[in-house]
Amino acid sequence: MEERISVKIPYNPECIAAIKQVPTRKWDPEKKEWSVVRAYLQDIVTAIRPYYLGIADSLLEKYGKPHKTASLLSHEEMYSQDKKLITNVLERLEAIKVSDIEPYPYQKLGIAFIEKNQGKAFITDEMGLGKTLISLLWCSINFPKVFPILVICPASLKRNWQKEIYKWLGDTYSIWEIKNGRDTIPSGKNFYIINYDLLSKKQIELIELEANTVILDEATAIKESSSQRTKAAIAIAKNAHHIIALTGTPILNRPKEIFNTLNLISKDFPNFFNFGRRYCGGYFDANICHWKFGGASNIPELREKIKPFTLRREKKDVLKDLPDKRRIYLYVDLPDDIKTIYDEAEEKFISFLKDFHKWKEKQGLEISEERKQKEKNFYLNALTQLTYLRQIIGNGKASESLDTIQSFIDTEKKLVIFGYHLDVLNIVEKHLKKKKVKFVRIDGRTPNTKRQGLIDQFQEDPETMIFLGGITVCGKGINLTSANNAIILERMWTPADEEQAEDRIHRIGTKNVATIYYLVVPGTVDETLNKIIDEKRAVINSLVGKTKTVPHSIINSLLEEIIAKS
Repeated sequence: MEERISVKIPYNPECIAAIKQVPTRKWDPEKKEWSVVRAYLQDIVTAIRPYYLGIADSLLEKYGKPHKTASLLSHEEMYSQDKKLITNVLERLEAIKVSDIEPYPYQKLGIAFIEKNQGKAFITDEMGLGKTLISLLWCSINFPKVFPILVICPASLKRNWQKEIYKWLGDTYSIWEIKNGRDTIPSGKNFYIINYDLLSKKQIELIELEANTVILDEATAIKESSSQRTKAAIAIAKNAHHIIALTGTPILNRPKEIFNTLNLISKDFPNFFNFGRRYCGGYFDANICHWKFGGASNIPELREKIKPFTLRREKKDVLKDLPDKRRIYLYVDLPDDIKTIYDEAEEKFISFLKDFHKWKEKQGLEISEERKQKEKNFYLNALTQLTYLRQIIGNGKASESLDTIQSFIDTEKKLVIFGYHLDVLNIVEKHLKKKKVKFVRIDGRTPNTKRQGLIDQFQEDPETMIFLGGITVCGKGINLTSANNAIILERMWTPADEEQAEDRIHRIGTKNVATIYYLVVPGTVDETLNKIIDEKRAVINSLVGKTKTVPHSIINSLLEEIIAKS
């Protein structure tokens, strides 16, 4: 008698319908569980995975080999590709180099992969591995034949694309950001950047632009075929000679979400109905007289079909290329309503600084007790106003971080999020509750008796994906190493405090790479503070150590730069 494996799931009609497509499945009404012959383990795991990831993984852990999402084109296979092609790409990269920063070896191989596919590729590397850089450098080594380039991305990433272009390609190329539906789209630019939500409003103009290359960042944004953004994206991109799609989400867990992207890149996927029946567990629901395509099926076959143009590397695949801890800066703009509040507060602050500066010039070299007291009061007042500006920025960054946070949730990777102000943490918490994401939160209001239990839950419970913490409370003395990624929403006054927080997920000697994301708002005191802290990081750490005192050198430098720019 063949061995059977059993599984219990919460009641879910769509998941049950997917299980019913698995050969040998049986329902036991007394035990209220399903069972299948062990030979069909992968089939039932595939049926369950889109709905209950933890249950699917527990089945694989108990009965079979771990599920692999990265086996598209592996990092090792890239090294065995056409060496002549790789050498040619490396020579062309060296010829256009404008940055002192060197791409990692695996990033160079990613560029060669796009080149091998003549600019039609699906790059699905894990978040933080530099998909933006890979696509930009491929474009640059093929200048001018692949230009103009249209970058379509979430609104929160538009500023980051501009920064990355300047960082890696210098100011050689012209960039035009389409900010709203009223913006004109001039001809003659090298890069055009637009967010998905504006596509339908600018569809005709973008089609007339005749972009040679379209880059779809976070390509799963066009997963819903009936949405206006998807229809516009397809209409705009279908005539481009080159299409590079980017996403950090494991794409084979939910095949339905990638059909439109595959359809743009490859001619092998012309029809969704056939695709859905074959790869999305498609079945006809007689109760509602409707086809459903919410599952996953024949995944090994699909993996082989997309393997020629799809590249997926995870951090564990490229550890030898990476430092054990990395800082990545994500540039975002403040939402309009928050920017209005910030601009008013900054204007008052600059006026305050100028008035004091004029008073100080009138005093000359004279030193008096009155002057000392006024300078002390000025310093305290300036620090208070700076803190208020930082809080406004923190609220804006929290709002703009939600897409990035959601990307981590979608990739099923644990994430630590640090903020300073309660309002900032509240914005993130509201999003997590809305999305029904399991998380823990520790801030200054959390009783000491409950903190370790929440930490243990994050460390040990595979379903608890997010740790949300106050950086002054959770920035030291606790272990959060079940996560390899952290987002620090608000800059602290000392690098030592930030590094303490970073080290909650980073332990020297571990095999994992810790990646820390800092959100930066250009054109604000946040960007200035970011620059000053990073420039003085080594010096300040050696002088300040672990003290909580705000270094006067940072405050003074910040005030000087604000005055100089105003």
